[in-house]
Amino acid sequence: MRKKQVLALLLSGALSLSMAPAAVYAEDVSALSIEDVSDAAVETASEAPAEEPAPEEPAETPTETPAEEPTETPVEEPTETPTEAPEEIPTEAPTEAPAEIEIVVPDTAEGNLKEGETATPTPTEKAKGTFTLNGESYSKLEDALSQVKTTPEDTSTDVIYVNESITISEPVVIPQGIAVTIAAPDKQNIQISREAGFDGNMFEVKGSFLYFGMDDLNVSELGIEYTGMLEINGSGDGSVSAGSIVSVSDSGNFGLYPGCKLTGNNTSTNGSAIRCDKNCVLYLGGGSITGNKTSGDGVGAIYSASSIYVEGNVSVTGNTDADGSDSNIVLDNTVTDTDADVLVFIYGEMDEASRIGVKLQAPAEGVPVLSVAPETDTITIADAFPYFIYEGNDGFEIDKETGLLKLKEVPTEAPEEVELEAKITDGSWISTNKVKLTVTSNKDAEVYIKVVKTGTKAPTAEEIIKDNHKTKVSANKTSAVTYTFSAEEKKAVGTDGATVYMCFKDASGETVVASVEMDQTARPPKLTGIEASWTGHASATVIFQSDKSGTYYWSWGTKSAAPGIENCTKGAAIAANANTPIYADNITEEGAVYVYVYVKSNDGLVSAPLVAELPGSSRPAVPTDKPSRDPKVPAVTESKVTGLENPLEFYPNTFYPFTVSGAGMDNNDPIEGDVRWNPLYWSTSSNPSNSEKHSTWKIGAAGGIKKAATYNMYIFYRQEKYTGNEWRATDNITSVAYQFRSAEIEFDGITITPGPNGTYSYYDEDGNLVTRDEDGNLISRTDDTADTGTATATGANTADESPIGTMSMMAVLALLAGGYTIVRKRKKITD
Repeated sequence: MRKKQVLALLLSGALSLSMAPAAVYAEDVSALSIEDVSDAAVETASEAPAEEPAPEEPAETPTETPAEEPTETPVEEPTETPTEAPEEIPTEAPTEAPAEIEIVVPDTAEGNLKEGETATPTPTEKAKGTFTLNGESYSKLEDALSQVKTTPEDTSTDVIYVNESITISEPVVIPQGIAVTIAAPDKQNIQISREAGFDGNMFEVKGSFLYFGMDDLNVSELGIEYTGMLEINGSGDGSVSAGSIVSVSDSGNFGLYPGCKLTGNNTSTNGSAIRCDKNCVLYLGGGSITGNKTSGDGVGAIYSASSIYVEGNVSVTGNTDADGSDSNIVLDNTVTDTDADVLVFIYGEMDEASRIGVKLQAPAEGVPVLSVAPETDTITIADAFPYFIYEGNDGFEIDKETGLLKLKEVPTEAPEEVELEAKITDGSWISTNKVKLTVTSNKDAEVYIKVVKTGTKAPTAEEIIKDNHKTKVSANKTSAVTYTFSAEEKKAVGTDGATVYMCFKDASGETVVASVEMDQTARPPKLTGIEASWTGHASATVIFQSDKSGTYYWSWGTKSAAPGIENCTKGAAIAANANTPIYADNITEEGAVYVYVYVKSNDGLVSAPLVAELPGSSRPAVPTDKPSRDPKVPAVTESKVTGLENPLEFYPNTFYPFTVSGAGMDNNDPIEGDVRWNPLYWSTSSNPSNSEKHSTWKIGAAGGIKKAATYNMYIFYRQEKYTGNEWRATDNITSVAYQFRSAEIEFDGITITPGPNGTYSYYDEDGNLVTRDEDGNLISRTDDTADTGTATATGANTADESPIGTMSMMAVLALLAGGYTIVRKRKKITD
């Protein structure tokens, strides 16, 4: 870009920063178009020498080329010819036409030679001073800077040439209000280095304009192909510094052009090469920034809180943070006192060799990073996009059309075509008609489910999909799928075994069918409601069945959300497929009531809750009649047992009836609230199993009891309450302990003979034939003293069923027959 255009840009920005809202900074800086600056100034500069007094004719005319040693050329006044073409109209007339001025001129003019000396400089020799400005040489850079005449209002700048490599030990402060370019002479490689021990900013630009390198306007005015290189190296003694190579603040402006390189600085602050504060302008028209590093928490070779203008051949790469990650341009978009975005403006065509790394201090989706300067209409963001690299490791990237940050698009490789593999690894019951299935699949898949009765024909994939019981599973993960049987499936399966079929279908339409046969023994009990009705205003009856034996639990409430089994009242043990009543009383809530029932089977499985609704509309009214008396509530211990008062002779298989009268069972005129205890069964165990429960009111011992002893007996009663129109059993089953005694007896050798109609006969110790019925009652005896039995009389039964009487009679007959035979033989012998 031509320097006049840059100056116009920067000047416009500087003048407008203090007047315009922050939101228009970018527009103000670039308000001057390329056409606003004509070539008139350049033409004036080239014609100006003609208006100055012509110099005296030289004593001799050089006859050799500039590469040869020139002859002495006297001049009227001792003036030095500048080594570079002047940017502005020279203050003194040059000895030759400006178009013929060379970058390097003889060290002294003839007018300055001492007596006996001969001026023999060559065009490639350097000027006497380290720095040259407008033909004048200076040993100190600050002296040269003090003589700069150009200001930001000028359309070009003075150029200070650095003629030899130097080190600096303190910041070079560019005086406020000037515009200056610092460059190396043509074909020279010059280095400005940080002196050991110096750790501050190397150059400070405060309210002034500074450029490094040679822009196209400089080169055009020189009329040469410029190849000089100025390297600013901040490495010093290798230690970490506390400053940047260039610090730009206080509305300052800095530009980097071809022929300059910023490198080697290692700093603990932000901006190892350039730190640019807000309300400043940073222009990159060429050159390179590389090999710089930030340590500690510092970031960025360029750290800028102002927008950056870029064009031409620019390289900002190879700079790092403390952890070694790329950190080239970091835009500080966190400034809060301006509405303008901090971003990179594309100001002109980009060179193919350009490479620029950039990232944001605070990345977010939709934040602008790249844009085109408003007056630039020959390039688009897409044109410049290939030359920029977004380095933020934050999941974002630059949109090549808009220049805004967007979420990074992660390329997805086409997955390798693999066959769908899926299976059911486990199946368990949750409730009677609800299962939990553990499945795996090597692909994302939709899953369709169908349940059939075990042993029936397996459904096809199409039949399973048709039912549309669908869920989804993820690839290479173990997934838990719960499924509740449909109404049709419940009806088809019933209480029989169930087999679950699952059809897995991937995105390509490939299907795999897997199945699992549910363990019927592990299926929780299934509850069926039989009846639910009010029996009074505060009482109700619910009758249900369970397909498994176990213990029921119940509760009632006014909401339809079932409580857990742990919050229910434990009821009694129940048999499978038997009507089981639950009698609820003392229901104090008004309106509809819900009764919740669970069954825990004997193998520990818990059913789903059965919910029985008792509608409020059918609830009986509160009784208004005053009862004739208070309810009778006898204690269970008031129950009576008769028939076991005396010791019992427990011959084998001899049984004695006894009578149990439950307390309150003789209440023939009950009122609501009366209680009675209905005998259920008895046992010799306080916590009997089902086989130890006896519902026949008789007692005996199959093998008999010989010794005299006292035994415990437990009789179990169920509490019943009168509801006003009927007795209703409650869940309260209570046992009462009683005792009975056995008498000492002997019954060895007793033979029992089975008889018709359940009777049995035997001969007692006296040889009498005794016959009793199946309940042990005496029917007959062969002796005259036989009686009908008493409370202590017993039928002595043994396990020996041999017919003792018949065998004895046969023995007697055999003896008589034998005697008769002997007598007959003796008689024959006598005869």
